[in-house]
Amino acid sequence: MITKKQILWLIALAIITVMVSVACKKKPTDTGNYMSVTEAGQTPAPEFPSNNPIGKLTIDTNQGLIQFNGLSFRSGAYYMNGNYTRKIYYYADVKVDSDSKPYVSAITKSEDGEIIEDEGKFYDYANGKGAVYNLEGIRYQSNNRITAEVTFTEDGYLVIRFSNYGLDITYSLTTEIIDSKSELEGTWKSGNHVIEIDSKGNITLNCPLGNNHNYHYSYTGKIDNDFDYPYAVKMYAMQGGERKVGTITFNNSSSATGSFYYYRNNIWDISSWSFSKVE
Repeated sequence: MITKKQILWLIALAIITVMVSVACKKKPTDTGNYMSVTEAGQTPAPEFPSNNPIGKLTIDTNQGLIQFNGLSFRSGAYYMNGNYTRKIYYYADVKVDSDSKPYVSAITKSEDGEIIEDEGKFYDYANGKGAVYNLEGIRYQSNNRITAEVTFTEDGYLVIRFSNYGLDITYSLTTEIIDSKSELEGTWKSGNHVIEIDSKGNITLNCPLGNNHNYHYSYTGKIDNDFDYPYAVKMYAMQGGERKVGTITFNNSSSATGSFYYYRNNIWDISSWSFSKVE
């Protein structure tokens, strides 16, 4: 015979089992995307452009994020995830996308310019105004959306707390021009297809040589100084007096897709290739 005490014990056990099951299914924080950082130096003093002699950042309490469009900020040095052998720096730019929506572009680089975290775009879905904004976006090559509490100050500083970071990141206004094209510089490969991008943004694709290729030629193109992903670039090749047009689309700073005409088996053909940046 089952006693009242045994029944209560079974009910309690069932409740605990349900609670544990729900807790296991919920993932409020993706620990794989959580970043631990430590300050490695002081935040540099803000650099105001020459057309701002008073050295103050004008903040209009009746205007939204777009009032800061065109401003760039850079942090001091930090260490990431316990690696004290390499310093990293955080960059933030206020931009406007093709739909005229303002956002904060955030990127992380090492002291030698290597991309540590690809660009994250943080939008103001709450339509804030003034100095403080609660933004939302994707960061660190993750599909998880995170938040960013953003505060601008009149003395030229920007403070951001990303929800996957354990502290506030302090940036200062900078006049340094940060060229997006530097992210793409280097060698990109798709099998035997190789694209080279130099420090000036010149792109070259030498069409692969093989038994089926009767003509040898190269596609060339030019990357803009600043752009947003996905970013498409037209490339051109001259062969037999004909101008052939190809396109390479950079999805981010490490992957791209190209579509090009090339001559094989006595006909012009189009093929698409997926490129990866060679580290």
